[in-house]
Amino acid sequence: MLLSNLLDNAIEANEKITKNRYITLLSHNTETLFYMEIKNPSYENLRTENNHVISSKKTDNPCGIGLENIKAIIKKYDGECNFFTENGEYVFQLLMADKN
Repeated sequence: MLLSNLLDNAIEANEKITKNRYITLLSHNTETLFYMEIKNPSYENLRTENNHVISSKKTDNPCGIGLENIKAIIKKYDGECNFFTENGEYVFQLLMADKN
């Protein structure tokens, strides 16, 4: 569910631009850790207020599960995530420990 929502966000961001569209998905799994990173173009800086991400979507209807809910789900399973904009890219990073 998390990956689906993150990819949907990346697709929507790509729809806002006319050239150089891309989505980069990198993942790495070891015996004890899972790392995932998603990058896509973004010409808007990530806005936050009181440590909460402010959506840039212009709609009255809720869309997806939202970055705040993604953070809460990852925290529930003792993972960590980071998202930011840098050099015209939106970057999402996830790190989860394997509990087996």
